[in-house]
Amino acid sequence: GKTFGGGASIAVNTVTNTVRTRVEDSHLETSGAFTAEAEEGAVVVAVTVAGAGAEKLALAGSTAFNLFVNTIESEIVNSAVTAGNAVTISATDTEVCAALSGGMAVSTGQAAIGAAIGLNLSFNTVSATVSASDITSADSTVDLDASARETMVSVTLGGAGGEKFALGGSVSGSIVANTV
Repeated sequence: GKTFGGGASIAVNTVTNTVRTRVEDSHLETSGAFTAEAEEGAVVVAVTVAGAGAEKLALAGSTAFNLFVNTIESEIVNSAVTAGNAVTISATDTEVCAALSGGMAVSTGQAAIGAAIGLNLSFNTVSATVSASDITSADSTVDLDASARETMVSVTLGGAGGEKFALGGSVSGSIVANTV
C-alpha cells in the first residue's frame, strides 16, 4: 500500500502422543526372546514467510513453532517374564523437527520493520521400568533402556529496508527439557 503495508505468517505444530507398552499382573514364558518396546518418532516441519512493502510504513513478521509433549513408556508391573533368549524392555524417543521462518519489510519513503521467530520445544517423558516383577533370561541378557534423541533445526531471517528507519531481526532456538 501507499501509506501502510503489512504481512504476517504463523505456523504451529503440536505433537502430544502417548506411546505405551505394558505387561501387568501376568506370567509370560517363551523359549525365544522377549521384547517390550515403546517408540515415538515424529517428523514435523513448520515453514513461514511474510513480506510487506509501502511508501510510508511497512511491517512484516513470521513465526514457526514446533511443540512436543509426549509420554513414551515401557513397563513390566507385578509380573513374571521368563525367556530362553534376550529380554529387552525399552522406550525410545527420536524426533526430527525444523522451524523455518522469514520476515522482510521495505519502505520507499519512511520506516520498515521485519522480524522472524523460529522455535522448537520438547518436554517429553521417556521411561522403561520394572516394578514388583521377576525377569529371567536363561541363555542371554536382560536389557532395560530409555533414551531420547532429538534432531532440531531452527533457521530464521528478518530484514528491513527503509529510507529513514529500518529494523530487521530474527530469533532462533530449540529447548529440550525431557525427563528420561
